[in-house]
Amino acid sequence: MLKQTLAAALLLFTSVTTIAEQNTNRVHIETPLALVYQYITQPDKWHDWYPYSKSAKTPGGSLQLGQRFSEVVTLNDTDADFNYEVVAVQAPSLWKVEFTSQQIIGSIQYQLHETIDGTLLTRTLEYYPVPRNPDEQQALAMLAAQVQPISVIVMRQLREKLESDWQASNPIKQ
Repeated sequence: MLKQTLAAALLLFTSVTTIAEQNTNRVHIETPLALVYQYITQPDKWHDWYPYSKSAKTPGGSLQLGQRFSEVVTLNDTDADFNYEVVAVQAPSLWKVEFTSQQIIGSIQYQLHETIDGTLLTRTLEYYPVPRNPDEQQALAMLAAQVQPISVIVMRQLREKLESDWQASNPIKQ
């Protein structure tokens, strides 16, 4: 009985202390809102600007509410399989997916706002570690420390990719 009580207390304590990590970044992209939305809602293109995305299997095109896809992501030098579902769509201003993997679960939300010269894009990553042992807890703590600087790089690369593509397809006539 004591073992069961201790196990229940430990389970309650660990479930109560699980805290979501959240990372939010904003970037202004000098590209029309519709094109930014179309691009970010195609996960098979994420590897073009997200360095840890190795590949994605999707139904193709801009994904809609309820559609699912999978992605291989490198976490701490190890490939991990992620499964996603599109859970919110308000085209072209909001797109959100929830994901699961052996290591973490969470969501990624993109909010887009039209500006006079492009798009303000806000990306919010929220995740919960799913550690099974102390080594994974340490690895996930290292991952949390890497997320912010990586997110800044990712958003810059996304902006550069979209602006470059937009400028190449719409040369300014002089």
